[in-house]
Amino acid sequence: MDFILTLVNSVHFLLALAGAIISFYLWSIVGFKAPRYLHLLASVSGSIGMLLAYLGYVSGAEHGERAIWFVIGFPVATYFIFGFYGGGTIMAEKESNNKKKP
Repeated sequence: MDFILTLVNSVHFLLALAGAIISFYLWSIVGFKAPRYLHLLASVSGSIGMLLAYLGYVSGAEHGERAIWFVIGFPVATYFIFGFYGGGTIMAEKESNNKKKP
């Protein structure tokens, strides 16, 4: 059973990574530039991830050394969620603003 869970986690990670790469590639094709506040949010979430990883390491938790993935996972999740929910909205607003201009 552990093998199946490990396999599902690995496949899920690879699919999420492929989705992020494809999303950034499509953004580059259409000329979309991520807003500055997105990078600020990602850096804040990375700082929170660092704090959680540090607390897990210092407390001597059972899986404290694996908590380093928080440092990578939180900013990646920020960009990933923005790609699904925020990017389309901004592109739609940008397109509607371009159509209004003569």
